[in-house]
Amino acid sequence: MPRLLVATLALVLALSACASGGETTGVDQTVLPIDDIVVGEETFVRDVSGNVRLELETNIDVACQIVFGETPEYGILAVDDDMQGGAHTDHSPNLGQLEPGRTYHYVLQGSDAAGNLYRSEPRTFVAPEVDLAADPRAAAAGRTNVAPTATVSGVSSEFSTAFAAANAIDGDLGTEWSSAGDGDDAFIELDLPQPTPITGVGFWTRAMGDGTAIIESIRILVDGTDLGTFPVGRDLTVVDLDVTGQRVRVEAATSTGGNTGAVEVEVYVD
Repeated sequence: MPRLLVATLALVLALSACASGGETTGVDQTVLPIDDIVVGEETFVRDVSGNVRLELETNIDVACQIVFGETPEYGILAVDDDMQGGAHTDHSPNLGQLEPGRTYHYVLQGSDAAGNLYRSEPRTFVAPEVDLAADPRAAAAGRTNVAPTATVSGVSSEFSTAFAAANAIDGDLGTEWSSAGDGDDAFIELDLPQPTPITGVGFWTRAMGDGTAIIESIRILVDGTDLGTFPVGRDLTVVDLDVTGQRVRVEAATSTGGNTGAVEVEVYVD
């Protein structure tokens, strides 16, 4: 049996079930094929920050894990980016910055609220390159993002230190800022080092697997002047501006509620 890292109770149960060879477990539950609940095929994508993610959809709510490594001994565990550990249907575990072109071994595992356990057979995948053609940041090509030089001078709330507001300006799509349930009242305010000619603002909403936390439109203010409300998508949305200012505030105008926030907020100068 592979030596797996055990980080969650669900994983412990899955390993126990695996050892039973598909027999019923001590809690009279059966390990079921995960393909029975997977919609389509799992895919591995690399985002522009270099992180590889597993994209997977299931037809029932489950807590999902992927155990993987460079050998069949595995050694690494990745779980859904669901801060509360809940079950859902859209899964996107972050596997980190894997070596492009290298083959990795993996097993998918999951559990539902009824205690049913799901597991795949051992599989392999090849870590992908960055797909520049599909890069949603193409809309910002040729512009300089000065948000990383700013300080976060205000934020509606932070879910925890792991979801701090500073994550929204660190240039890493593997981190994000989450509010503590602010919904449409979420906001983040950035102070640039000096008054700056701003040509645009980029915004990338965070999203939960259960459909909450998605910001659908934002309000942008620069030095207190309301520049309007703009629709945003699930990937990076660029709003063109022509204004000089130092304090940039982005507010959630409409959302699906919950722990709204942002993967990235960018401020462009040219």
